Amino acid sequence: MTRIILLVALIAVLYYVIKRIAASWHPNNALDPTQKKLVQCNSCGTHILESEGIVIHGQYYCNNPQCNPESTQNTPHDD
Repeated sequence: MTRIILLVALIAVLYYVIKRIAASWHPNNALDPTQKKLVQCNSCGTHILESEGIVIHGQYYCNNPQCNPESTQNTPHDD
């Protein structure tokens, strides 16, 4: 009877260990580190994900056209 209990306990421990190892190999845990890094917009100061920002001359800008120095929308028009 003791051998059966020890065998069941050993199987339970092995199952737990294998499950933990398999969870660590899951592709969702291996995201690209650049997708998680936050950077600050050089113009407005908003924090954005590095993968979503626009890089101009080594500076990060958000997707707002007014922040992008190369955008034609941020120049005033004479009406």
